[in-house]
Amino acid sequence: MIILLTYFFLSIIATFFIAILFRVPKKGLLPTSLIGGSGYAIFLALSPGTSNQMVAYFFATFFITICSEVFARIMKMPATIFTVPGIIPLVPGIGLYNTMMHLVQNSGNISQTATDTLLAVVAMAMAMVLTSLLTKNINNLITSLFTKLKIKGK
Repeated sequence: MIILLTYFFLSIIATFFIAILFRVPKKGLLPTSLIGGSGYAIFLALSPGTSNQMVAYFFATFFITICSEVFARIMKMPATIFTVPGIIPLVPGIGLYNTMMHLVQNSGNISQTATDTLLAVVAMAMAMVLTSLLTKNINNLITSLFTKLKIKGK
């Protein structure tokens, strides 16, 4: 539990400085940092319980992108302001590094490392696409409900 909290706070700090690097407006720094820290904490909490980390990457990314969409609506800012810095702690950097190292060294361990890294990236992309589709459908539903209510009100 203490390790989870430590990584949570470290990822909040890392996301905060990444957000500064990406020039996130000042009012978006705290929400972006909390989104990144929470997403990484979800990833860490789900990782030991699943045999494949792809599920943990999917749900953590799904959480980050949903929160980004919510904060984008609340703060009237683009969702990418929250998504891009928030997702950086999740990027499987060590997997990418090991894949390239095995590729350069021409060792036989590349297949497992590359497969795990590719599956993690695909899971993250699937979560982002799913969130985008859900958000678009919910927005269309809300818009159609308001137009129907407007017509009935006249």
